[in-house]
Amino acid sequence: MKDMADRKDIVRLLSEIGYRSLDRLDPAGEDNATADALKAFLRASPRQFEIALLHAWSENVLTQQWMPDVVRQVLSLDRLLGQLAADSLPTVFGIAQGLIDAEYTRRDLGLASWKSSSMEDSDLSIKATLAPQASQIAVLWHILAMIASLSHGYKVERNERLCALEREVAAHPDSWARSIPWILTVGPSLNDLDVALTLWLRERYSRIDDDLRDIEALSFGRISLRARGIQTLATGREPVISQDWLLNAAAKLLDERRNLFPRPLEAPSSTWLGDANVESLIRGAADRAVQEFADIVAADGAAEEEYLTPSLLARLSDNIDGMKAALILAGVVGSSPKIEVERRIVRKNEEKKIGADIGVVVSIQVPAHATITYGDLVQIKKSKPLRKPGPGSDSWAIAIGQLEELLRCSATAVYWLIAQSGVVYVVPAKMILALRHGRGKPNAGSFTVRYSDIRHVAIKLGHYFCDVLLGMWVASSNPETLAIADGSNARTSPRHLFRVSVRIGD
Repeated sequence: MKDMADRKDIVRLLSEIGYRSLDRLDPAGEDNATADALKAFLRASPRQFEIALLHAWSENVLTQQWMPDVVRQVLSLDRLLGQLAADSLPTVFGIAQGLIDAEYTRRDLGLASWKSSSMEDSDLSIKATLAPQASQIAVLWHILAMIASLSHGYKVERNERLCALEREVAAHPDSWARSIPWILTVGPSLNDLDVALTLWLRERYSRIDDDLRDIEALSFGRISLRARGIQTLATGREPVISQDWLLNAAAKLLDERRNLFPRPLEAPSSTWLGDANVESLIRGAADRAVQEFADIVAADGAAEEEYLTPSLLARLSDNIDGMKAALILAGVVGSSPKIEVERRIVRKNEEKKIGADIGVVVSIQVPAHATITYGDLVQIKKSKPLRKPGPGSDSWAIAIGQLEELLRCSATAVYWLIAQSGVVYVVPAKMILALRHGRGKPNAGSFTVRYSDIRHVAIKLGHYFCDVLLGMWVASSNPETLAIADGSNARTSPRHLFRVSVRIGD
């Protein structure tokens, strides 16, 4: 009870002088009694004095519009008690100095800063000499205050400060440890960085556990609750209500489950594969196939699509097969997808031609999670200048009957348009149909699509293959469409069949 009464008296004394002009504070005059009382409390127990200040600490201290009370209080203590206060309260003085430094940085950057008050700008300085540990704490809080001040419109600047925070905590963990009760209070203003970094430090420094237990013993406000929450996360006891920060912090505790699929705690990726590295490998394999194909176009671009198509598919197949070694090296056993490709040309006596050059079939097998087979159709066209060498920009001749038949069989069919350079542009067949309708020549048998018509809608083959096709945004599991794509339809089939199998697990 006495401790609580002392804390209230300390806060009361600081409040009495907190809003007076600093240059009017006089420890030898009218403020002598206040200075003596504060000095007595400080000498009796610097710890209780700090806890008293912590009780009055605001959750919004990093984002509030006015000078924080803790800054006013520290500046007043600095004027009244001088070096005694700075030496007795290094953490509090370091925090205040960091907040002051951040205020000047915000002004330099033209960001929102503290509104005017009775204190002049010249008063924003701590006159006492800070101990080295307090100076290091000031650096930490300068960074924290700037992270809270930079909105998401300052993405690059925020990233730089976040990297600076990581470096600072790794280099000076003691500054974080000493500041933990103060940091936990302002954690929501930092998007819960307090939880993530405290858990990270706990794995490396045993003293963090002791610090958290000390904070729990304070038994007041959000600080104690947050400290207990971190201890709960660290020991693996899962609370009933899941917060975003819980998922982030729990990720490290669930690393032993990385060999399972799906992996909900991985960083967001572009497809259901849930692995940005694997997706990047797939895109890279397709892009390398196009680069190799460009050499063939340069040498034999005048050849018909019947020759160019299998050449492109062969390189696509080879480069995807080449991913296997990289997946083994980069993945965890049992969790990396096994991607296999198979291609074949329908023999002339089998061929029942439709308006598609390639039938693509994708089979997905993830035991106890997802299983599906779907297919789609691709029509390949090469640029007109490749048919008749000479100057001219890329354009492609589209047969209208072929286009309509293609879309009749698959609403998500695409064209792979080969440019003079060997680049392959992937364009939805529906877009080609829209261009045909826009030309307003219903009786024409064909029309020309120019590069300027498709430059905004076309995507790279790697993007199409990974994000759009394997990502299940296109193609159909409808039995009729699938039968056409895989060549099992008794009436019609494409000339080339390309099958992709994605399997995760045994």
